[in-house]
Amino acid sequence: MKFSGKLAAVTASAAMILSACSGSGTPAPAASSGGGAGASGVTAAGCTVGVSWNNYQEERWAKWDEPAIKKAVEAAGGKYVANDAKSSAETQATNVENLISQGAKVLLILAQDDKAIKPSVATAISNGVPVVAYDRLIEDPGVFYVTFDNVEVGRMQAREIFKAVPKGNYVFIKGNKADANAVFLKNGQDEIIKDAVASGDIKNVGETFTDSWKPELAQTEMEERRHGRRRHRRPPRPGPRRQGAGVRPGRRRRRPQPGRPRDPDGRRLEGLPRARQGRRRGRDPALQQQGCDQDRRRVVVHDAGR
Repeated sequence: MKFSGKLAAVTASAAMILSACSGSGTPAPAASSGGGAGASGVTAAGCTVGVSWNNYQEERWAKWDEPAIKKAVEAAGGKYVANDAKSSAETQATNVENLISQGAKVLLILAQDDKAIKPSVATAISNGVPVVAYDRLIEDPGVFYVTFDNVEVGRMQAREIFKAVPKGNYVFIKGNKADANAVFLKNGQDEIIKDAVASGDIKNVGETFTDSWKPELAQTEMEERRHGRRRHRRPPRPGPRRQGAGVRPGRRRRRPQPGRPRDPDGRRLEGLPRARQGRRRGRDPALQQQGCDQDRRRVVVHDAGR
């Protein structure tokens, strides 16, 4: 998608946000134009717009979306405040409350998790703060949803890939499972390649979601698929398990024979070298004393023999 198309979509989104600041309480669609929100006739003097980013470190949000939204809000006389959840649903819930406490009159939320954010959204709506779900769907009847046509984005991706590789094995590395856009993109891709899949020209050899849309996780998953490590993984072979302390299957512990001294571990001392007996007796004070008594008797008998 060209930058001009992105800018137009973001500008239209900003106009919808500012319309909620005008007092209607519900964002209204605005005609897109080359200028900012002020060019569309929407003003929001003194209105504070709070934006909750899921991960501001992503290049798209920092480089394109936020500058355009901030410019449109300030051009209309509003105040722009924002925070970053850093890919944490728990942090984003706290951030939304923080934006409300800063006096935000309307919220723009790029949700990290569309389900985890619902309680925070309900709190905002109950306090009379309109909520706009930006790019990622939040299923709530009181939330206005604005995004690109992600099904068409999926079609565009599949068309270009299909031109380059009309036959072969395909792996689908999808986005975050908690984000509806991951499903929308896959639906658009399937529309383009479904005939090739049905004919056998394309074989789906695997697909998976990617937590938080992290590129490094997607890269690792793709490498595993390419080198076949994931397909050939086997569960660990069942091996012998300990059924009790010191007992192995198929082996029985020998019963101690009467009259033979043993250490606390149940092993026989008689017949072992004196040094080893001493080390084992050293584990138990009673056996250690027993060894000392035996040594005294041996000394007395030896002296009497002299």
